Amino acid sequence: MSPALPRITPIRWWELPAIARMTRYNLGEVDQQLRHLLQHPVWHWWVRLIGPFYLGAGGTGYKALLGRQIAGCAFISFRRQSGYIYNVQVNEAWRRQRIGWQLMAHLEAQALSKGYGWTALYVDRGNEAGRSLYQHMGYRPYFSHYWRRRQADGWPLPPSRDVQVKALRRPEAVELHQYFSQHELFHGDAWAARLVADDYPISLPAGGLSWRCLHEGTEIGFAWGDYLRDRPVLNLYLHHHWWGNGPILAATLAAVREAAGWQSSYMDLLLGSSGHGNASQTALLELGFQQRTQARLLLLKSLLSSVDGDS
Repeated sequence: MSPALPRITPIRWWELPAIARMTRYNLGEVDQQLRHLLQHPVWHWWVRLIGPFYLGAGGTGYKALLGRQIAGCAFISFRRQSGYIYNVQVNEAWRRQRIGWQLMAHLEAQALSKGYGWTALYVDRGNEAGRSLYQHMGYRPYFSHYWRRRQADGWPLPPSRDVQVKALRRPEAVELHQYFSQHELFHGDAWAARLVADDYPISLPAGGLSWRCLHEGTEIGFAWGDYLRDRPVLNLYLHHHWWGNGPILAATLAAVREAAGWQSSYMDLLLGSSGHGNASQTALLELGFQQRTQARLLLLKSLLSSVDGDS
């Protein structure tokens, strides 16, 4: 016998405390850091008080009812081009019964009925079940990887005179970051470029150091870096003409390390787009980097292409 289909109905304000309790429990199952945090009395009560308000103020919530029991919930808010889905939860007793699929399908229908052509959500790297469900439903990860170097045998190449980096003040850095991040987005992730630019823009991180990247005096990119935990973290954006150029990439990384005074040979490197990363894969492997999955993934789905595919 197939499982009963849930009724999907809007969440009422008086149901928000129960939804918040369900959220705390479900997230605590998969997030060890959150579970440890909630053991502290101050954070425990703060989350209990703020949780219902956060859920109710952020968007519109829907619950999946089986009889009188709340089997799951999901929320959606609307941006310029997309419906942003968050807090998708299914109680343990009703998992693997397509409750999550029913909730997602309902929210997608809501977005489409309001004229939105996309839905989006974030999923944690460790949530394999959620990632599998969303990708089975047609969601595609946007820019999901970064690169990590963990070798302790020194940096492979010294700086080159052909490549220089010049330190930037914050206002200049914001402007140059905006230019090169958009350039990378539209050349390296064109399928999602307009949506990401409008609804999920990439901002310059607070703190850290910023540089203009030059090759023989000509501007070729932008870099931002900081020293976090036990290693340098670098975000690098280059003009697409230089993607895949191993010597330029190696010289740029070496120049940044020298300018920042970083002694560690470890590094976490985030290139500005999927296209940039794909083009530079061989060079990065030769430099001792390995590809890693980002901690949180932005998944996107075109509702219009789904409709076209069904017609």
